[in-house]
Amino acid sequence: MTFSIIVPVYNGEKFIETSVDSALGQDYPGEYEIILLENGSTDNTSVICDEYARENSRIRTIHRGKIGLYMARQEGIRASKGDYIVALDADDYLRPEALSVLDKYIRRLQDKGYDPDLIFYNAAGMDNKGVPLGKFPFESDRTYSDEEKKAFKDLVCAGDSLNAMWIKCIKRTIADVGIDKTGLNYGEDLFQTAVYVDKAREIAYLNEILYYYRDNSESLTSTYNKAFMDNQEFVWKNIDRIADKWGDSSYKTQIDLRKSLTCAIAVAKIIYSDMTMKEKKEKLCSFMESDFYHTYARRKLPAWAPEEDVFVHGLMMEEEAEGALLHNAWKYDLKKCVKKLLKMG
Repeated sequence: MTFSIIVPVYNGEKFIETSVDSALGQDYPGEYEIILLENGSTDNTSVICDEYARENSRIRTIHRGKIGLYMARQEGIRASKGDYIVALDADDYLRPEALSVLDKYIRRLQDKGYDPDLIFYNAAGMDNKGVPLGKFPFESDRTYSDEEKKAFKDLVCAGDSLNAMWIKCIKRTIADVGIDKTGLNYGEDLFQTAVYVDKAREIAYLNEILYYYRDNSESLTSTYNKAFMDNQEFVWKNIDRIADKWGDSSYKTQIDLRKSLTCAIAVAKIIYSDMTMKEKKEKLCSFMESDFYHTYARRKLPAWAPEEDVFVHGLMMEEEAEGALLHNAWKYDLKKCVKKLLKMG
């Protein structure tokens, strides 16, 4: 059995060596390759990736320019040769036995007459490696197919516990989503997950931690970017399409709750960003005038919504929402300024 480890990387010089070394250090005796998709970095990442490729026959580096995280993953998948795809982010690392454990698990399933297209497994934070990040209601040593796939569809629509690409091993025959979208960096994991759950004939769950995740406050997901809502609207349009295909009317309600949460997240990114108050007001007013905001912002949030987003959503529900949000942004900037002055002196 062969594996392809796909590593999309942009400005990853700080952690890329740890990540790639974890892939190179797999104790797996079979065939596997590592594909580094360098995504238009402006730091030393490109040089590091090329050096790895020159020195290690397992590694290929592909340069595609700044095409976005989603397209980088998809380009890596299209260039891959393995039977199964394993995702690795450039600031995380794999457990040394990850490929061996997956190989043995897949073979065990095959001996029982199963043929999994998609395998979910667990991950842990780097600071607490023995505690799984997810708790899933699935059984191991079997696959879910046909109507039983509903258990996975439910989680795709209702929450984000299945989203991360790095808790999946995907058969290469279903891994190409088939839709190009340059610049897609936000929500791409949910989009791909929904496609894979839809396409997979058999889905399995391996109850083991194979991946270690770094909580990186400098990552894309923790900063404001003007492309955020463009990406989100593209993703939700496709999630609506896939959920309609699945035919459960309850999915629309769950998805609409998450769209409301998306509005709160976007607002939080704006008011807690490093922009000036003038810029914050411009961005906030522009977003609040959008069709997406008018349609979903004042609906309920999912029960699992993070505390910060619940607070921001409460401000969004006020009669003078714009003023309440900008006042909160001003208080945030003031507190940050006071902390900086105290630290200096």
